[in-house]
Amino acid sequence: MSEIFSAAGFEWDVQKDDSLSLEAPFCDWVNLILNHLSYSNTWILNYSGLDIEHKKLKATTKEEAALEAIAIIRGRLKELNNFFRI
Repeated sequence: MSEIFSAAGFEWDVQKDDSLSLEAPFCDWVNLILNHLSYSNTWILNYSGLDIEHKKLKATTKEEAALEAIAIIRGRLKELNNFFRI
């Protein structure tokens, strides 16, 4: 059973390897991975729903990683909204 972690207004599942996952509405999962094979001591954001893959974060803690991930996702959604605005 995984631990539940609250950050950025969402409930995140903490996996055994300390990665975080969030079930995102309408799409896939948001994954935050610490110590990815290619990036040691770095949080990595993956969210296929918005084509975000292996985005290195500046965060050093899981709290910072969650906040930064949500900010990036909101920024991408804002860009898409502006693009499709008529």
